[in-house]
Amino acid sequence: MKKLKVVLISALVIFAAACSKEEISGTDSQKISTTGVTPTLVQGANNGGNVTCEEAASASGLTGYAYSTGKQDYPFNSNSFNNGVSVTTDGTNVSWSITPPNGYCVSNVAVIVKGGPNANVYYYNDGQSSDSGLASPVNASGNPAGLSNLTICYNLIECSNECDWQEETAFGGGIAGAGNAWWFALDASTSGTYPIYAGQEAVPGASVVYDATTDQITIVLGNEMQLQNVNEPVKVEGYDQLPSSRPAAGLFELYKGSNLTVQGNGSAYYVVHLDVEVCN
Repeated sequence: MKKLKVVLISALVIFAAACSKEEISGTDSQKISTTGVTPTLVQGANNGGNVTCEEAASASGLTGYAYSTGKQDYPFNSNSFNNGVSVTTDGTNVSWSITPPNGYCVSNVAVIVKGGPNANVYYYNDGQSSDSGLASPVNASGNPAGLSNLTICYNLIECSNECDWQEETAFGGGIAGAGNAWWFALDASTSGTYPIYAGQEAVPGASVVYDATTDQITIVLGNEMQLQNVNEPVKVEGYDQLPSSRPAAGLFELYKGSNLTVQGNGSAYYVVHLDVEVCN
């Protein structure tokens, strides 16, 4: 009887250990990004939990990534990312965007978010060029671990479509503005992904992603829209109450420039105005 008890206890210990290992390698409790991407917990060969681009590619069945930012330790500095890669973070939540060179489109991206002893890998294999709300693996506290380092791995391809690029004024958001002239705004009370309208028509693959947790706005141009080669093609303004008519973008003060990720200022609404070229 004693021997049987020992065998049963040993079996229970092995079963519990197996369950614990399964929970650690699962994704159910990990933070889903603003655009709905669920991360994969990839176990790299490094004992510290760091994951390389080669390991991320292997885990997803890709042969590899041609481009990489390299492993960037947090906190980042202004020179940490280049070649069209932009990253913002509050130390937990991460927003990223890639602006490829003219004539090229994003094909595959893996964003490796390391915190604690493990790393989450967010995969994008449909040409998506930005996202927000990424985080390190959830730890024993039930919350994502603080950001330790970040690596972005990606592939570019030549854009295959022949485009007749037409200049347009664009607005991103889900609220149609008042007044005689058309415009749109986004509601900052909750996270969401909203269309970008150019010439009053939604552009396929283009969107404005708002993360209410970080109060960050991420602009996704997609493959059928690009910024005009002008000074300050991106303009953003915040409002506690929406104007009664389309606001003059030249008077915007929150942000003017060419970045595709913009930090909000706690406003209830944001107006995102873009000077773009649309593929026709």
